[in-house]
Amino acid sequence: MKDRRVTRMATIIMLLTVAYTIYMPLSILWWLVPFAFGDPDQWVSLAFVDAEVIPLWTRGLYFAVWMTTIVGGLLSLLAALKVLNIYRRGAYFSEDAFRWIMRLGVLIVAAMLADTLVGATSTAILTMHNSVGQREVALYIDNGDISLALCGLGFCMIGWVLKIAIGMKAENESFV
Repeated sequence: MKDRRVTRMATIIMLLTVAYTIYMPLSILWWLVPFAFGDPDQWVSLAFVDAEVIPLWTRGLYFAVWMTTIVGGLLSLLAALKVLNIYRRGAYFSEDAFRWIMRLGVLIVAAMLADTLVGATSTAILTMHNSVGQREVALYIDNGDISLALCGLGFCMIGWVLKIAIGMKAENESFV
């Protein structure tokens, strides 16, 4: 049975999620494209970069590495939209629901791991043309990434429990 309140709330959250799905990549690309492909002196002016020339391929690599955060975030948001749409339709305890909730959790964890690794990788890329002994790899762990990864694990757990509940329901109905 479909609940109008759930449908209304899922619709509102979907609209907000769609807006963020548009905003998020644009906000990253707004600084990423000019930094990666704009004036190469932007890199050289960084305190920890001592190279005189930054080749285009290096800047392209930096851009590609940062794109993984955009792709991971977008995949997570699309999975969230799928879950919300399932709830809008009233299929609260369907196989689709538990599968997409689990996928959402896995995608969130993957996106947060990628975001953490991008920080270390981007520092290495920024300093790869430095002289020997001046290259850096800095692992930056953000509390927000840890929190979201834990939420992603929570979604995996909820999906798993929902799967078990659906199986128990089917088993109970087979006895009646």
